[in-house]
Amino acid sequence: MKIIQQNLEDFLKEDYRIFIDTCSIMFKGGEYFENFCSVNNKIFKKYNKKIIIPTRVQDELNKLLEKDSTKNYAEKAKNILLKHKDIFEVRGEEVDSSTHADNVFLRVFQQFAMQYNLLLISADINLSKDILALKSQKSISRGSKEIKVVKICENGILDEAYLKNDGFLYYKNADKQTQKTSPNIKNNTNNNSKSIVPKLRECTQIRNKKDQIIKTSFIPENGNEIVYTIINNKKQEIQLNGKLGGGGEGDVFETNLLSVIAKIYKKDRITEYRKEKISLLIDKKIAKEGICAPLAILYNQYGEFVGYLMQKAKGKTLDRSLFINKNSENFPKHWSRKDLIELVISILNQIAYLHDNNVIMGDINGENIMVESPTKIYLVDCDSYQLEDLPCGVGKPEYTPPELQGKNFNEFLRNKTADYFALAILLFSIIMPGQNPYSQQGGSTTKDNIKSGNFPYRFGEGTDNKNAPKGHWAFIWSFFPYYIKEAFWNVFQKGGNNYKPAQRLTAKQWLGLFHMFKNDFDRLLKKDEMNLDIFPNRFKKAANVTYVPCKKCGKEIEQGISKNGLCYECNMQVCTKCGKKVSSCSIENGICRDCNNTRFCKTCGSAFTISPREKDFYVKKGLSLPLKCGNCRQGNGNKQFNYTGTKQPDFSIMDFFNKLLNGFI
Repeated sequence: MKIIQQNLEDFLKEDYRIFIDTCSIMFKGGEYFENFCSVNNKIFKKYNKKIIIPTRVQDELNKLLEKDSTKNYAEKAKNILLKHKDIFEVRGEEVDSSTHADNVFLRVFQQFAMQYNLLLISADINLSKDILALKSQKSISRGSKEIKVVKICENGILDEAYLKNDGFLYYKNADKQTQKTSPNIKNNTNNNSKSIVPKLRECTQIRNKKDQIIKTSFIPENGNEIVYTIINNKKQEIQLNGKLGGGGEGDVFETNLLSVIAKIYKKDRITEYRKEKISLLIDKKIAKEGICAPLAILYNQYGEFVGYLMQKAKGKTLDRSLFINKNSENFPKHWSRKDLIELVISILNQIAYLHDNNVIMGDINGENIMVESPTKIYLVDCDSYQLEDLPCGVGKPEYTPPELQGKNFNEFLRNKTADYFALAILLFSIIMPGQNPYSQQGGSTTKDNIKSGNFPYRFGEGTDNKNAPKGHWAFIWSFFPYYIKEAFWNVFQKGGNNYKPAQRLTAKQWLGLFHMFKNDFDRLLKKDEMNLDIFPNRFKKAANVTYVPCKKCGKEIEQGISKNGLCYECNMQVCTKCGKKVSSCSIENGICRDCNNTRFCKTCGSAFTISPREKDFYVKKGLSLPLKCGNCRQGNGNKQFNYTGTKQPDFSIMDFFNKLLNGFI
């Protein structure tokens, strides 16, 4: 008993804000939780402190009361809470109502880490790791208070958790083997709130047996055909109606069921792996609102597998709406940066749900996510996901982490860290619409930059990169809060705190950051109203700097930097020769610098350019600009004919230098 009091009093003396999750309340049917409350009730009252229960945890417990499989345990937990109600306090915000309880803890701990010492009582290994990982974020670790995680052991004893470099969660009073092999409490179907959706197995070895095509007698290829499914052990007809689209794998049809569509595979795509994946997704009940996973298998009239039913997605894919030119018809011009943050949160909620159920998406990209609104998104092509020992055989290089570049995805299993990298790319491309974080102005290709971990955007001292994209991209980057820039830099830049696979930020960690961004938005907007703009036309306002309105469009620009009193966009002009849009300082007599510096050799007729440095040299020497290309000036060019077809005389290198010195060239 003395150990318990000493342990808890240490936290209460240091004024920790103490939170508890659903798993700790439900673990072992509430037995450990009851012991903890009984022996510590007086200590909480002594320090006038209470344990905070988020409203989302309360909601989860209420849902468990409605389930037959968890009703008894939830009833017991409810009685314990009522018995010790004096030491608990339920708190929550409206922003938490639409998110997972784990995400609430992450948001709260990130938001208040600089103000309070924070303690989480949790029996959830993944959540514990995510909370402790917050301490590695520079924006939190620098000047922050303490963040600790404990679990309740038998007889109510608290055991403190900590992370090692190997990525495993350890406890101070337990041996190492226990830490590496202790089961996740979320898998306990009797004792925990998250057992409603059964999880898939986590596998590290790909299945030995090769995938095989299943022979099929007949494939429905047109509308107005009948296929079959099994519902409640009864065969049911499904009417295929109009074709919605098709691709290399198969076709998608409307059906006679409201908001449900059918995917029918082509003959050569009906395989054993594919059928088993669809069966797993159905059996594990992965489909939910916004995740268009299979709902039921479809058969032809001979009882042969041909496809599946799924929820109908709405809207347009990210690739065809947000990741396009901002002037395009499909770009959501009425959106603001606040909408982009909402969109990110909506996507993260769905991906965090999949990861919680051990689904590895594999092929995360803008073509597999459809957007109806910032808060209404759909994950599609779910039949390609990696499930247990069945791989996801596809992936785009621009979303592939450096350690997997160039590999055949059909030959190995990915882990969640590969998804974490692709997810970070996706998030960056949403708030920097369509821009890959490794795209640079000049320099190497995106794929090469991924391999080398060369992230071009500036973060802190000594991180300036001459290849960082200029203009809009630099402006957008400047408007992100410190902790968002820090997170991206640490994930994408080699040597960053979260660059290594085991250190990458999870979907839940990103959720916490973007909830913080959302909560900060009104404060950021007061500092600079251009925070709303998806494509600002200047850098974020700096302290002690005067801003004046652009003479043409009225938007604010930094005084002294603006050209002719115009902002960056209004200062752009179109070259009358090539049609390229360039800054007015690069225009002379209506012609851009490149066109002005392009000349045609009077000897061979080829185009050549004169750099500004070369031009300055000739002007300073009082020489005329060259009329011939470099090769012809050195006597190596094709100087046989001029524009009129007249044969030109040969001359030596010495003749060339003599003419140069005398100003004839």
